[in-house]
Amino acid sequence: MPTPIHGALGWECIHYGVDGRFYLCRFEDFQLGDPGCDLGGFAADLLCFALAQADQDAARTGLAAFLGAYNAKAAHPLDEEELRCHAAVALVERLGRPEFRAHVTAGTLLRSLEAVLADVELGETTSLSGQTLKGVKTNEGITP
Repeated sequence: MPTPIHGALGWECIHYGVDGRFYLCRFEDFQLGDPGCDLGGFAADLLCFALAQADQDAARTGLAAFLGAYNAKAAHPLDEEELRCHAAVALVERLGRPEFRAHVTAGTLLRSLEAVLADVELGETTSLSGQTLKGVKTNEGITP
């Protein structure tokens, strides 16, 4: 069911005020749509940040807390698989935005996308192409 969404939610649209509250900005893409689009944008940015920082627990902990808090209040909860699909779409979209790549390297975006598509969690493994992916490991703990 279409819901009012930000339409282009990413970390650059979230500001923390001196009053201790979070504020959203940049509503030029506001529309009725699937809330998973906004959630996927947030998840994509969190994963990029965690991989760039080589913080193996940040994305896992952050995404679990984010999805849990969202689902606790959402009329239509989102499962992890749906979030993963929306995050993949957001990462592909970010690859085409030069202004986004000024803050995150294409390599980080591609590693994040590969992590999302491979159904992986943070850790370390080797991709199907044989390259080492720092900060990524499979859910089964088996290197492909």
